[in-house]
Amino acid sequence: MKSAPERFHSLDVLRGLAALSVVFWHWQHFFQGGRSVPLERMPLLDGFFPLYAKGWLAVELFFSLSGFVFFWLYSRPIAERAVSGTEFFILRFSRLYPLHFATLVLVAGGQLLFFGLTAAYFIYSQNDAYHFLLNVLFVPSWGFERGWSFNAPVWSVSVEVFLYALFFVICRLWPVRFIGLLAMAGLGFLAVRPIYEPIGRGIGGFYLGGCAYLAYAWITARGWTRPAAIALTAIAAALWLISVIVLRDFLYGINSPLLAPLQRIDGYWPTVLLTFPLTILSLALLEHWRGALGRRASILGDISYSSYMIHFPLQLAFAIIALRWPLDFQAPHVLLSFFVVLIALSLASHRLFELPLQRWLRGIRHLHEIRPRPLS
Repeated sequence: MKSAPERFHSLDVLRGLAALSVVFWHWQHFFQGGRSVPLERMPLLDGFFPLYAKGWLAVELFFSLSGFVFFWLYSRPIAERAVSGTEFFILRFSRLYPLHFATLVLVAGGQLLFFGLTAAYFIYSQNDAYHFLLNVLFVPSWGFERGWSFNAPVWSVSVEVFLYALFFVICRLWPVRFIGLLAMAGLGFLAVRPIYEPIGRGIGGFYLGGCAYLAYAWITARGWTRPAAIALTAIAAALWLISVIVLRDFLYGINSPLLAPLQRIDGYWPTVLLTFPLTILSLALLEHWRGALGRRASILGDISYSSYMIHFPLQLAFAIIALRWPLDFQAPHVLLSFFVVLIALSLASHRLFELPLQRWLRGIRHLHEIRPRPLS
């Protein structure tokens, strides 16, 4: 039996793949038609149809991954007052804000240029001083906005900032218990989501991720890691396979009598409530049992924030270039070129911009990331 890992490389890989899934979902931006763009226009559709059709669900996966990781890393130190509110704020601010602000400025300048050339903004229209201020304050998706603005994919990171504050208060004031986290997830999905969807989705997914962490801690503490890892991995793999087959059949008009009833079910709830938490839990258990999984590919996790934040500014740059030199966004080579540039920029951003600023901002207070200590 392996000891508890200090880093879940498999979850890093999963986070990186989720970020790239959103990029596929947003490829429709290049057709200026929003979600009404026919899937048939997407390059390499046969290979990537789940991402073009349902890539937006990766944001829900982000929320659940964050919940697992934050309860794993921070819940005990916060409860024991080993981490102050100021320290927690600086740790999160140094990780998120520098790249957020840099991409905000880039998109603001790019949208001004695009508007000057076309008399319209690229995709997101609320690019005024008011929404710029909301973005500067990192609250563009707290209910104050009048629509999508600037580097709009940051909406989920803005929600995460809200979730971090709520997480800190809850961990400081109340014991971390499974039933409490499950109640918070239900509150998010059933009560908050109908009122304000972004934060409701965030609360629901984040606290489901917290439930997955408590399940991981409970299973490993009892020495059931191996059988639980095998069983839950098989269940999660089956859920993914069924989801892909059902989506394929639905999109391509394939009649599968055995799976036909599933085509009439809204896939959101089974995916968010079952597939994502079970995937996170099974990967964590596998890594606890077998040792590091995906260590060589964990760079995808390192650049997940970069690739997520940079992909829309890069799309805007490609759109501006296409005004002068037309690009065929249905062509596979254009898709490949975009991803090559995106990953290269993300690597450069992570190593040359984000990490140095993190070290400098944290060095002011001599802060370091918290090392995991499991709940007793």
